[in-house]
Amino acid sequence: TDNDALKRASGRLVDGVDTSGLNTDNGKIADRGTFTDGYGHGTFMASLIAGGKVAGSGDTALGVAPGATVDVVKVADDQGNTSLAAVLAGLDWVAAHSRSVDVANLSLSVDRPSNSYGIDPLNYAVSLTRDAGVTVVVAAGNTPGVVGDPGFAPDSLTVGAADTTGAKPAVASFSGYGNVDGVAKPDVVAAGVNILGEMPANSLISQQYPDARQPSGLFRGSGTSQSTAVVSGLA
Repeated sequence: TDNDALKRASGRLVDGVDTSGLNTDNGKIADRGTFTDGYGHGTFMASLIAGGKVAGSGDTALGVAPGATVDVVKVADDQGNTSLAAVLAGLDWVAAHSRSVDVANLSLSVDRPSNSYGIDPLNYAVSLTRDAGVTVVVAAGNTPGVVGDPGFAPDSLTVGAADTTGAKPAVASFSGYGNVDGVAKPDVVAAGVNILGEMPANSLISQQYPDARQPSGLFRGSGTSQSTAVVSGLA
């Protein structure tokens, strides 16, 4: 969703594909039009990746890479619900456009199909996207002692959350981690506690958590989703 930090009019927010229709029985993929974010999660992450300077960000840009272009690959509906089919179709679009896409941000994590490493459809799609030349940055998940799917895949650049609000930075208590068949994850951690970003006022998350709205107008959130967006901007 357009906001003060990142607008379509700037040319840095581009509608790519909307695969969320695959979450319904008769839905279809949309490859044209303006894709809205009724849930709010994607808008928040995009602002952390590439948001420009806003009133609440002081003298610096809100995002890590304010000169970057964000392609909108919408895989979830206005309630935040998605499906394996929608995410796979989104990754397929990214891989198909790898000549113009450098980084894919997956601020999502689902339960692993087993406790051992094995190719399941989601991490296989990450591998194929990585083979196409796109760095795939994935959240470790918010369950300590567990790394979700596809973050446990070797081809994922998996990100945990750091708490940088105290005198000494430390891994956040909620940040997922684990060792799957000798592969230790996450690969890196980044700031993920009390992170400020843009959140549409009429989005579901904004309505559910009104106290997270700050006097500056920015929205405060914590999680490995936020830290994944930070690393995506760095990448």
